[in-house]
Amino acid sequence: MQQTVNPLTLSQPMGRILDAPAPMRLWHLLSLDAPTVAVAWSLGFAKAAGVRLPAWVSLLLALVTWCAYVSDRLMDARFALRTEQVHHLRQRHLFHWQHRRSIFPLVLTAACVSAWIVFSFMPDGARERNALLAAAGVIYFSGIHIKTKFRAPLPKE
Repeated sequence: MQQTVNPLTLSQPMGRILDAPAPMRLWHLLSLDAPTVAVAWSLGFAKAAGVRLPAWVSLLLALVTWCAYVSDRLMDARFALRTEQVHHLRQRHLFHWQHRRSIFPLVLTAACVSAWIVFSFMPDGARERNALLAAAGVIYFSGIHIKTKFRAPLPKE
C-alpha cells in the first residue's frame, strides 16, 4: 500500500502576499485575483474601443476564469500528491487541496451558473464561435492533466 504525503504537514516558506492582511490573503488563496484581473482588462479594452459590455459578460468571464484556475490548482495538487512531488506546489495549491471538499461544489455551481448565462444571454453566433474556444481550452487542459500509459502530460509552460 502506497502512502501519500500530506501537504498540510509540509513547511513551506510563505511568500510576500501571505504577509498581507487577512482579506488579501484569502483573495489570493481563493484564486479570486485571476478573475479580477480578467474582468479589469476586458473592461479596460472595451472602454478603449468605445464598447459597453453587458454585466453578464463580466460575470461570465469572472466565473469561467475562476473555475479554470481552481480546477487547474486542484489537478496540480492531485498529481503532485500521487507522484510525491509536493515540493512543486505553492501555498495556493495546498490551500485548494486542503479545502477541496468545500471549493469543488463551488466550482461546480459556478460552472452551472456559467452555462446558464451562456444559454440565456449569449447570442447564438457568439455561442458558436466561443464553443470553439472552449473546446480548445478543454483540449489544452486535457493534454496537461490527463496522463495515459502511452504518453506523459504535456508541459504546462
